[in-house]
Amino acid sequence: MQKYVVFLVLLVHSCLSCYEVDSYSDIFIDESRENREIPVEIFYPGNIAEAEQFPVFIFGHGWLMDFSSYSFLTENLVSEGAIVVFPQTETGLFPNHLDFALDLEFLENIIQMENSSSSSNLYSLVMDRTIVAGHSMGGGCSILAASVNNDFWGVINFAAAETNPSAISAAEDVLLPTLVFSAAADNITPAETNQLPIYQNIAATPKYYVNLFQETHLGITSNSEILPIISLFVDFLVSSDNSYLQILNSHLDSLSTENILEYDYENNFSSVQNEFQNCELNLGNYPNPFNPTTTITFTPIQACEKVFLEIFNIRGEMVKTLQPTNILQQQENRVVWHGLDQDNKSVSSGIYYYKLSVDGKPVATQKCMLLK
Repeated sequence: MQKYVVFLVLLVHSCLSCYEVDSYSDIFIDESRENREIPVEIFYPGNIAEAEQFPVFIFGHGWLMDFSSYSFLTENLVSEGAIVVFPQTETGLFPNHLDFALDLEFLENIIQMENSSSSSNLYSLVMDRTIVAGHSMGGGCSILAASVNNDFWGVINFAAAETNPSAISAAEDVLLPTLVFSAAADNITPAETNQLPIYQNIAATPKYYVNLFQETHLGITSNSEILPIISLFVDFLVSSDNSYLQILNSHLDSLSTENILEYDYENNFSSVQNEFQNCELNLGNYPNPFNPTTTITFTPIQACEKVFLEIFNIRGEMVKTLQPTNILQQQENRVVWHGLDQDNKSVSSGIYYYKLSVDGKPVATQKCMLLK
């Protein structure tokens, strides 16, 4: 009976694969990094019958590869209802992994902003659910990006490679649900020295490690077995409904029995979510973008004795610590940041993160943008 239910769910997914694949090129400018130009290729659903929004994949390419290498994966993701964005940076012989990771991180916010731009092809199409993904070098960089940006909703990578700085070390700071694919016949980035230590170090749950038998480093993104796995994982990310993970586990069990793959799985997502929900509600700031002042708001559900707000720059360096006083339970509390650092000097334009800690425990992180 269990396999029959899984079959019906996967059949529904295939029946929903009805969108045309449209695409366009664009160039975005990251002012916080000396006006760095980030050319992109964007693929999105066409022939939309009614108003609809789609989750976003920011996808990092492998070494000496570009978006055309991932046509199988792109076409299937978009046709099922997703937006896929490929930054076309760091394509040469000597790529800078940190810069590429920061490109992935930067695009998370910029594509979200496209949703409200009436001149954009993505106007009103962008769901507030962005997944950072990648293959090989881009897979390792997806870990670097996720380690500094909790605004992503999840991480999915394929044959992820160790990077400089180390993706294996950065995985300890990844606080997002993660799906790691590896290929048993990968002689370029073997799992033992690349994907497995990344997976083992990831701090968040749920997390999956899926090793495909008889698959290679370059073939992994065009393996048809990955499609239903990704679809169910994304359904979970979009809905936070654990029932999708139960179906996914059943599907993986079936593939494991058929000797197609092996997998590992860890999950305490529900308990983590409940802890977050007991600590805070509606963390946000306005205006955003801002110049030079923004108001950060939060609403504790329970009584809190010690509340801290820490401001970080895009490289993870702490800029300012704010300690609210007279915390009001179950009411909106407001803290003003004047765009100043610990020495009360003005900070430069760019993306910043503010992290809320309650009673000594980190609770949530959000992003803001200072534009002067």
